[in-house]
Amino acid sequence: ISSVTHAVEILQSGNFDTLLGAGGGSAMDIAKAARLFEAIPDAFTRCNLSTNGQYCHRQSQYKLITLPTLSGSGCEYMAGAVITNNKHEKVTLTAGDLQSDMAIIDPLLQVNVPVSITVASAIDSMCHAFNKVCAPRCEFQYRNVMAIDAIKAVWEYLPIIVFENMHDIEARSALCYSSIMSGYIGGGPSGNFNHPVAHTISRFFPSVPHGIACAWALPATIRHVLPECSDWTYNELAQLTGVCISSENSISKITNAFIIWLKNVGVPSPSKWVQEIDYNSWIGMSKCVAQDGTWGLNPFYDYPSDEQLQVILDEIWHDFQ
Repeated sequence: ISSVTHAVEILQSGNFDTLLGAGGGSAMDIAKAARLFEAIPDAFTRCNLSTNGQYCHRQSQYKLITLPTLSGSGCEYMAGAVITNNKHEKVTLTAGDLQSDMAIIDPLLQVNVPVSITVASAIDSMCHAFNKVCAPRCEFQYRNVMAIDAIKAVWEYLPIIVFENMHDIEARSALCYSSIMSGYIGGGPSGNFNHPVAHTISRFFPSVPHGIACAWALPATIRHVLPECSDWTYNELAQLTGVCISSENSISKITNAFIIWLKNVGVPSPSKWVQEIDYNSWIGMSKCVAQDGTWGLNPFYDYPSDEQLQVILDEIWHDFQ
């Protein structure tokens, strides 16, 4: 929030007509939030989903251009932003001023991004798509099609960058496509515990990239949420992972296929990355997960109890062992 405040001060002190948000998700969110807070100073209250805030229509006089140098959150397009407050909590804002007037997507800007950063950002994009396609009672056919396309793009092309050629322009373009699709379908209800868990992990362990935290939570997301989703979603994910839908324990097989894929592209286990954490402290994060600001994105979602969140965190701990 301090970066946003500083950006607003600069914006108000000069003769500007346009903001440019260039970089990863955090850099673009700062530019987006600066335009919002300049127009609506109390946006943290009015546009905060975690405190029953509401969508605020556009009021800013400034234009906004986003230029992503990573393929991840899709925030270059979506009318939302995640800002860390003074308590180091992730706060989700939604407003018309957070949606860019122009998003410039150029894969040539991303061909030299290191593989490890590419993996983390691409999996973030994949999980944003999962947040839509695995959104109980909030599924829409047009949105599901784009979400599955975004998931397929990462599934197919990220291994090419990891194992074959990090400069492959077709693969980089596919990841750009996944990111913009995830951002395009970002409006409206979404639904599961993936991002609340990931935000909590990053809050406790700042060294863990957001995309890696999302990756850790993804298998548990599939395991718990896929049974509540449409048959179409289930069939598409089964086809993607090569699982026969008529086979016994097919959801477990789909989940295991994603665990294998995630490990193959280089996602480490939580116990190896966060060596200073013990199991009991990990499970103890459940109460903070329940307080994350992104739960408000799906008013129809039956939030897990503290006991259920502890089970989920236990699964995340063991999925990558």
